[in-house]
Formats: sequence, C-alpha cells, structure tokens
Amino acid sequence: MKKVAIVFMILCLLAACSEKSDNSSIKITENILSEENDSSATSITKKAINIDEPVITSVPNETEIPLEELIDNNIICINEMFFNNTLSGTEFVNENNSFIYYVDDPRFKNLEDVKAFVTSTYCEEEADRLLYHYVGNPVYYEIDNRLIADCSRSGGMDYPYIWDDYKFDYKYITNDLIYLIVYIKAMYTGDDQPADTFFIMKVKKEDSAWKLERMYGIPEYD
Repeated sequence: MKKVAIVFMILCLLAACSEKSDNSSIKITENILSEENDSSATSITKKAINIDEPVITSVPNETEIPLEELIDNNIICINEMFFNNTLSGTEFVNENNSFIYYVDDPRFKNLEDVKAFVTSTYCEEEADRLLYHYVGNPVYYEIDNRLIADCSRSGGMDYPYIWDDYKFDYKYITNDLIYLIVYIKAMYTGDDQPADTFFIMKVKKEDSAWKLERMYGIPEYD
C-alpha cells in the first residue's frame, strides 16, 4: 500500500505541473528504487529534477507515440542484447575464445539492423553509449560482413526484475517529454513470491520521433 500511495502522489505532482503557465521552471520529485545491501526489501529514495521547458500546450496524438513498443524494445535490449545476455549464436570466431561469436538471429542480420533498432528506441546519447561504449567497447561489430557479438560485455548478473505482463501509465509533462510509470514484478533473494515494483521512464521527442531517454533496467542507476 505504501508503494501505491507514493505512485499516486507522483501522479498528482505531475498533474499539478502540467497546469503551470508556459516557460515556468517545473520541479518534479522522481522516485528512484534502490536495493538495500543488508535486506531483500526495496527502498524508495527521492531525486529532484528540474525541467526548464514549456509545459504542454496541446496533447499529442497518442497513436503517434509508440509507448508500448518502446517498453518492449527496452526489454529486448535488457534481456537479449546488452544487460542480461547478448544475441544468440553458436559459431565462435576463434575456437580458443568462447566469448566472441557470429550472431544467428533472424531479427538482426547485420550491424545496421542492430543500429537501427537501438537508435529508434533510445535518444542519441544513450544509443551511442550502447552501440559504441557499452562496458568500454562495442558489444556488436562485423567481421567479413558478418555480425559479431562479444558476450563478455553483457551483465550476466542475477537480475530480479520480471517484465512479463507489465502495465504502465503515463503523463504528458511538456510537448517533448512524457513520463511513463511501468509496473513490474521483482523476485528478490529470499522472497517466496514476486514483489510489486515500478520504473519511472522518460520518453523524449528527438528529431520528431519519441524515444526513451535511456535503457531502463537497473533502478539504482536510472
């Protein structure tokens, strides 16, 4: 109930912000989930962010904003491409190195397919980070026109968040910014049942397209 109450307060704050006059400075309190080291419980800390943009003057056409598609793409990036795993493949480039292999995935036949997927999902700065600087070096590149993955650069950690059957709500903040609250489950160490939790995700309009500000998957870093 405590989490529900906090989420309700966030939505009230966002609603109040959207009623301010143009060119006003909006201060929003954003909840960031973080895990306690000595407990399986999740605490909620607060981070204030300032948005010095005009508030929304007209509601965009919702059919032009692929919110669910962006969430689904974010899940693919977390679970299949970068954080938990890399794209599938069984043929190693070098038999002495089990980390680097040729990708065998019909969705991504070459590096351009990977770039197109990432850049259509995330804003430019985050897309560049994922494509060229993730854990220091690119995860995906090509050798002899074949797509290569380096799985040594994926997280491979015990990831507690379950994105199956997620639900979401959203609030327009400005003409170029939407806040998504995505409700998911988390199975923390020692728990018998998944716990309810959520992410707050920012969707921004960049070059006339709506994109996620970053890859949302680790609340303490989001």
